[in-house]
Formats: sequence, C-alpha cells, structure tokens
Amino acid sequence: MLSFDAFVKPDSWARVVDLFVDVLPINALGFKEELANEGRPPYAPADLLKLFLYGYKSQLRSSRKLAHACEVNMEVIWLLKGLRPSARKIAYFRKNNPVAFKQAFRYFVVMLKEMNLIDGETIAIDSFKIRAQNALKNNFNQKKIDRHLEYIDGKIDDYQRQIEQEDSADEKQKIEAKIIYQNKKKDNYKRIEKQLEDTGEAQISLTDPDAKSVILHRNIVNVGYNVQAGCDSKYRLFVNNDTGTVNDTHALSPMALDAKELLGLEKMKTLKDKGYTTGKHIDICAKNNITTYSSPKENASMKKGLFDLKTFIYDKENDHYTCPANEFLKTNGVNTKLETINKFVDGASVQKVGDLNFNICRDNLDDMVTVHEGKVCQSILDLYNKNAIVVEPAGALTTAVLEQFQSEIKGKNVVCLISGSNNDITRTEEIKERALLHSGHKHYFIVRFPLRAGALREFLTDILGPNDDITHFEYSKKHNRNSGPAVVGLELDNPNDIDNLIQKMKAKNFFGEYLNDRPDLFELLAY
Repeated sequence: MLSFDAFVKPDSWARVVDLFVDVLPINALGFKEELANEGRPPYAPADLLKLFLYGYKSQLRSSRKLAHACEVNMEVIWLLKGLRPSARKIAYFRKNNPVAFKQAFRYFVVMLKEMNLIDGETIAIDSFKIRAQNALKNNFNQKKIDRHLEYIDGKIDDYQRQIEQEDSADEKQKIEAKIIYQNKKKDNYKRIEKQLEDTGEAQISLTDPDAKSVILHRNIVNVGYNVQAGCDSKYRLFVNNDTGTVNDTHALSPMALDAKELLGLEKMKTLKDKGYTTGKHIDICAKNNITTYSSPKENASMKKGLFDLKTFIYDKENDHYTCPANEFLKTNGVNTKLETINKFVDGASVQKVGDLNFNICRDNLDDMVTVHEGKVCQSILDLYNKNAIVVEPAGALTTAVLEQFQSEIKGKNVVCLISGSNNDITRTEEIKERALLHSGHKHYFIVRFPLRAGALREFLTDILGPNDDITHFEYSKKHNRNSGPAVVGLELDNPNDIDNLIQKMKAKNFFGEYLNDRPDLFELLAY
C-alpha cells in the first residue's frame, strides 16, 4: 500500500514551497480573499500562492497551464490537497494581489537576512529589459498622438475639398461616410490623449498600463519593462527590484535607499555601471551613509567643447577649485556683481542681488541650486498644458527645480510659490525649442546628402529611428558634384539615441557637422 505522500520526494520543491508559505503572515502581507455572496467559499490565498511559487520554479507561468497542473501533476495535487482552481480564478488572484506578491518577496529577503544568507555590506544594482504584452502600436506619447491627429485632419480636409468638387450625390455620400469614420478615429485619439494627460506620464500603454517604450537591444524600440534589480554580494541573492524607469539614469538612489531600508542597515556600499553615475543621486546616497562605486561617465560638457569637470580639482582645506590653467576658483563670501548675464529668465536676471536679499539668503537658506533655462522652459510648458497656468520664466523656477529634490521630497507635501504671468505668447516656439534642446530631444546637423536618387529615403530609413522626426530642412549651396549639404533639425524620440545616430551618419557618410556645439551658428538657427 502506498500513501499519497510517498509520491512526493523528500527534497521536492513542492515541500519547500509548502513549508515557506505556511510560515508567512498571509493576511498581514495583504493577500485578499474574494468573498462571493453565494456559492462555495473562496480558495485560501495561501493555497493559490503555493501554486504560483511552484509554477514559477517549474516554468508554468500561464493560468491555464497552472490549472492543468492541478489535475495531472502529482506534486501540485499534493501541494494543494486536491484543489482544482479554474484558470480564471488563478488569473484574478494574480491580478488582484500585485502589492502582496511584492511584500511576500520582501518578507523572504528579511528572512534570508536573519539567517545570515544576506549581509547587505555591498549591493550590486543593474537592470535588464523584458518585453510586455503590449504592441508598439498601442503605446502612445504626445508626439505620436499629435502625428495621428495631424494626419486625420489632413484626410478630413482632403475629403471636404472632394465634396465641394463632386457633383454625384452617391459619391458625396461615400465621402461623407469616410469623414465620419475619420472623426471616430479622431475621437479615439482624443480619448487616449486625455488618458495620457490624466496619468501625468510621458507615455501610455493601452494593453499593459505599467509597460513603457524602451530600447531592448541593438537600438530596437519595443514596449516592455526596464527592471531594476539589487543583488547582495555574499551569496548573490536578490534583495529588491523596481520597474519604474525606462533607463538607469534616475534609479540609483531609489534602489539603494529601498535596499538599505528593507535590510535595516546603518550604512552600506553599492556597485553599478556608468549608466547610474549621476552627481545628484550619488550625493543623495552619500547623505544616507551609502558609499557608491561605479564606472565614470563621460561628462556632457566635453561634447560641448568645454573642459572635463574631472580636471577641476577641489581643495577641501582651502575651499577652492584649481582649474586646468592652474588658477583658483573660490568664493569671496560677499555680494558680487556679475560682468554679463543671460536675460531669458528676466525676472531673476540681475547683475547684482540686493544687499538685503543677499544677507537674508546667506543666513537663512539651507541650500541654493541652479536650474538650466531649458528645464525652466519645460516647466512653463507643463504648467500650461497640464494645469492651464500661464507663467513667465521666473515664475516657473520653483517647479523647474523640483526634479533635483525628487528623492528627498517623495511622500511629502511641498509648497511651490508660482509668481508672475508676464509671458509673451510669441515666445512659445522659442520656449518649446529651448525645452527640447535641454532634454536632448532636439539636434541640428549639417548633413551631406549624396547627389543620387534615394539618398533622402536612405537617411529616413537607415539613420533615423521609427519615431524620430525631421523638423528643419534647408539645402545650402553645393560644393561639389558628389554631395549636397543641408542644415537638418532632428527631434529624437529617445535622447539617448544621439551617439548611435551620429555613428550611423558617419558610417553612411552623411555626417557633416554637429551644430549644437557651435553657439555662434546655433543661436541664429535655433532661436
């Protein structure tokens, strides 16, 4: 005679799952029981969690495969004591308990810490990308929506002109039906635009709302997740994860602070690649007793023909910097008059601050930071588009600087004083241009087009990405019979694509000159 327990080996993964889930505080973690008004009582969350954990190890991911395993897999039958939940019930359990699943993982990490399998001395942080169940055509940003709406408006205008020129009543009726169809499409894109505006995000995915448009590999854009993962150095066990960002630039301090809080550490070290190297997040980590180790990132100033910041050496004892020319840069502690100023943010552009204001700021402010004029422009546009607030550049300073304090103010109530609406409407295009330039979306080139058929199409298909746009195109006088130079303005969907774009232009012999680094020519062209 055989007992049912004999069919499950003593070292079976099913026994490990059964033991682990039994010690979890299921209710405290937030798992929900879906109570019905009538019929059978619901399945216990612990049983469904056991099924999911077993399926993850056995590569049974879909709800239908898990439901089938409940009928034919001896280990699963033993684990669930003969219960046979439907695929629909399994799917709803996963859908309704995303936070609880994460809390269970975090509880497991704390258990590993208590068993000394995780020490938290050094946490390695890196990311990987996975595809989402969301087609690229169902992912939208504002630029993509505007492009569709512009196309539809053009089609409607064409149909209306055809109606005016058409004599046949039957043909007019057919054209009117086409206009009705295009208006329905337009209404749909307007609804998507409203959804995007309500989320406050830069993009929206209709099938999988949490998914984002990301670069998966070889500069192929698809909809998916950029998964951040923290791993402990002792036994290389995972500590925490997050899927909030499309790249690594702003992920360092949130991941590091989350790991430190989860493990209850006073101090720790982090190890990551150069994609995470930003002064802002390294500073946040340093203020929270987190020592960061990362590969150096090439400073953006070098691309603009300026000195690398690493060549400026700080002397802490004497509180000054030594520049490449061996000159000292230091504060004199007094209110100083500037020789020149940029008057774009005119409400805050003064050559010398008033002595009273200077003394008040010096004695009472905890910190004073600078904000790029391009960020100010983006803030002006956001305030208008999202809140219907018209502000002048000086009035947008307080909201423009918020991103620099993102990690410090998370979960807190913050008051921003927005003052001044003296903004000339004719400057809107200039403001938009400055915002795009600052964010790295807008770039100007001299492109040398080969004088042959199909050269422009080759540039569009082989050089530009699927969501990149040409916003400025002007042929100049040709210098030889083989190529013709043109001044081209490009708006990139992903600002991180610029280096790869330049490489492809050089490889295809299109590259002439990058004009963003030429302020003498660039200001005449862009503004």
